[in-house]
Amino acid sequence: MAGKEQAVAALVRAQKGNAAVLMEKMISPVAVDLVVLIKNVPENKTMPLVMLRKMKKNQKGIIRAVKKGGELGRRIRDMGIVPGSEIMVQGRAPLYDPVALRVMGSVLTLRNNEADFIEVEVDAEA
Repeated sequence: MAGKEQAVAALVRAQKGNAAVLMEKMISPVAVDLVVLIKNVPENKTMPLVMLRKMKKNQKGIIRAVKKGGELGRRIRDMGIVPGSEIMVQGRAPLYDPVALRVMGSVLTLRNNEADFIEVEVDAEA
């Protein structure tokens, strides 16, 4: 879900699906459509946060933080590894370094010492 949809879903959950209260808080004329679409959004389950290095092959997740500043942090973000992006571990080298990732339709590789700075929210069932 995009940022606005997540915010509206959170508001619906906070109001326990009460459309009347939600409508008072909405600005957009499409609020009714949004209520219909997301009224049955399940409660947000906590999904574990792991460092990218710990992810397994074919495991998917959403990047939550890049915990590195400076030149290396900028280079990581320039490659498209930014919070909110969906990633998948495509493969690993025989000695597990580097790791191949699919991000925004592209495949790129990172060394494990770089992957240690990337926090990912993974599906608990994966």
